[in-house]
Amino acid sequence: MTKMSRSDPPQAILRDHIPGQDSKSIPPVLTSFLGREQEVDLVCALLRRTDVRLITLTGPGGVGKTRLALAAASAVSSEFDDGVRFVSLVTVPDHRLVPNILARAVGVQEFGAMPFAEQLRNVSADTETLLVIDNFEHLLLAAPLLIELLVACPRLTLLVTSRERLRLSGEYDVPVMPLAFPDPEYLPPPAQVAIAPAVQLFVERAHSVNPAFRLTVANAAAVAAICHRLDGLPLALELAAARSNHMSPAMLLARLAHRLPLLTGGPRDVPARLQTMHDAISWSYNLLDPTEQRLFRRLAVFAGGFTLEAAEAIAWSNGDEWIAQEHHLSSPLQPPLLSVIDGIASLIDKSLMQWVDVPYGSHNETNYGAEPHLDMLETIREFGKDRLAASGEEDDSRLAHFAYYLDLAEDPALSESDEQLAFDRMESDQANLRAALAWGLECGPSPLALRLAARLGPYWLCRGHQVEGRRWLERALERASIEDSGLRAAALSALGNLQRHLGKDALAKAAWEEARSLGCAAGNRHAELTAVTGLSALAVDVGDEVAATELSEVIVAICRELDDRRGLAVALHNLGWAEASMGNTARAFELFDEALSHARAVSEICGLAHIHNSIGNLRAEQGEFEIALVWLEESLAISRTAHDHRGVSETTVDLGWLALEMGDTGRARTWFAQGLPGVRQVNRQRDTIFAIEGCAVLAAAEGQRSLAMRLVDATVALRVEMALPVEDDPRVTASGSFSARRALRQLAGATSSLTAPTWSLEEALRQVATFVSMSSGPTPSSDPLGVLSVREREVFALLAQGWTDRQISDALYISRRTASKHVSAILAKLGAANRTEAIGISSSNNIPHQ
Repeated sequence: MTKMSRSDPPQAILRDHIPGQDSKSIPPVLTSFLGREQEVDLVCALLRRTDVRLITLTGPGGVGKTRLALAAASAVSSEFDDGVRFVSLVTVPDHRLVPNILARAVGVQEFGAMPFAEQLRNVSADTETLLVIDNFEHLLLAAPLLIELLVACPRLTLLVTSRERLRLSGEYDVPVMPLAFPDPEYLPPPAQVAIAPAVQLFVERAHSVNPAFRLTVANAAAVAAICHRLDGLPLALELAAARSNHMSPAMLLARLAHRLPLLTGGPRDVPARLQTMHDAISWSYNLLDPTEQRLFRRLAVFAGGFTLEAAEAIAWSNGDEWIAQEHHLSSPLQPPLLSVIDGIASLIDKSLMQWVDVPYGSHNETNYGAEPHLDMLETIREFGKDRLAASGEEDDSRLAHFAYYLDLAEDPALSESDEQLAFDRMESDQANLRAALAWGLECGPSPLALRLAARLGPYWLCRGHQVEGRRWLERALERASIEDSGLRAAALSALGNLQRHLGKDALAKAAWEEARSLGCAAGNRHAELTAVTGLSALAVDVGDEVAATELSEVIVAICRELDDRRGLAVALHNLGWAEASMGNTARAFELFDEALSHARAVSEICGLAHIHNSIGNLRAEQGEFEIALVWLEESLAISRTAHDHRGVSETTVDLGWLALEMGDTGRARTWFAQGLPGVRQVNRQRDTIFAIEGCAVLAAAEGQRSLAMRLVDATVALRVEMALPVEDDPRVTASGSFSARRALRQLAGATSSLTAPTWSLEEALRQVATFVSMSSGPTPSSDPLGVLSVREREVFALLAQGWTDRQISDALYISRRTASKHVSAILAKLGAANRTEAIGISSSNNIPHQ
């Protein structure tokens, strides 16, 4: 293009850059248009309204705004007397050219000295036309001309595409979201994978370059993961699918760890900026001013969503300033060049960022989890990270990011007011915590990663992330020096907790004993208390009543000395079980009651659930089954409220065993069926064993003795590894009045006669899952929607009234992408193939859609 001067007259620029014909009818489209039926219907409905004359389709580059505009315009073209005209502004370099182009589009052939609006009125006042204007984002200074155009031509309607909304009076902004795709972590059956819009687009485009390509059971998971990795962006999916003549989906997925280098080679007949994903994003980036570019780069340091507070903390912060504050040094803060809120608003308007709903944290009305998060599409984030690295700002941004999340994890005001609120916040920020830990281990000062890992220990334990937490703690302990004995002791105690719940008793004991030694040597009573508390719990697990009592008494003394009610609740709980193991049940109930009072006083929700569970199990040992049922169901309710996955899985299995003792095999089957997924997720060995053995007793009760014996046989090896044979397990031998426990002991004694090979634990779990799903007993709840979360129930209520994903997202103030994910989750949980079937499931059970 010819280089222009701002002083050049518009007529001169027009002669140099604009062809003779600027508008045309709808250009032909040579590829199919998939997955946008709802959006087309919405845009068409707006185009048919007489009170709507300016519609802007907004969204990131490559999301399909132009294709949507063309599809909608084609659908309504016959309803405009003078048809549809299409104008592309993609090659227009200057906003001063826009008046000429718009004038020609509505019939003004020569643009003279007469004012713009007056010329339009003279020529086009009675024209009833739909004018589609494509790619307006780089010419926003000309946006007010659209209002003049609409005023001069009262029968004209404008449909505009832009990566940024125009911000004009009367404008209807229709965000165009990426295509919906299945969640690869909870993959539905292949038939449902095949109907996901993103999958349909990928498969069709792959088939166009490789006619042999088909979606199969073998490649469905890889295709779904590709769609997820590419955010459902149509351009990215098409560019990736174009590689299908050389690579299988699995090969393609393996090379998408870095997306942008692979997403090249688009059709030669499209604009250059849409031939690679990098250029598509670069177009938007280059439209930012330098301050917005810096903000965009720094915010790319986040992994997944982040709060506005986090953005404000990191956007203009200096990592060195945080180090200075840690060491009480003076370091003046530089004033921000741009309000973070204004900068983020600009990035959202330019489709480089979005608000997303966060599904965690329905703990109570004031929880952090309900706060919406900001997020970038991963493809856009990768571009931002590349620019961040090239800018020389990456190290400082990473340190600022780590500092923010370490401060969050260590915030005493948050954890002391309500630990579950802290856990809710950590759950919603899990991706960023992982990123901070990874950076801390690779690049940060060695004690920092250990500090963060030690602080996250209780969260990992309570929310079912024991395996992951153990891995982080082991790496941090290996890398850190031992200069800070208190910090090392805290990390070792956190590791001991995770090892205990993974069934690694010897490793747990070793970690706690080292932590206790460090605490005693340094005179650190808090470190000593934490370690001794773990050792006491382990003694209870293995039935060592003497050690459990001695250790618990030490804990009680230290807790009273430190006025630590949280620790006191744990100590009294453990001491209660020690007394119960020695037959002192009355004393055990007294200790449990005192533990409850302390746990309530400090809002220790997980502790409350566990104490309720203990009281329920001890009541069951006394044969008080109905009372036990009340306590266990209350424990389950508290654990669900607290998102305590470990507590939920443990108590659900306990309820299955209680149902067996009460002779209700149907109810036992239902509880075990509900509990097994959680058992597998939490992966606590004791609960896994007890769940399999409970199903074994159920199978024996239903006459399937061979299956029952093989299931028990599968747990024997793990019990040997844990040094906890059936005859020594206090959960099995606690009460001779338990008929189900007696049945288990009999099965265990008979396994020596088996000749069939022993099942692995994984195979046993598969067999159990098949067994409990074979027939359904009466459910604990007659409400089929009981499997849905609170937010999913809200979505279902609107879905049942026929609302679209867009209408649901508007009503609940969530993004359309989030609404679509909720709908997919609802269909999967209800086992429904589509919306109509889901509504039918509810209607057939007389569930009101409110």
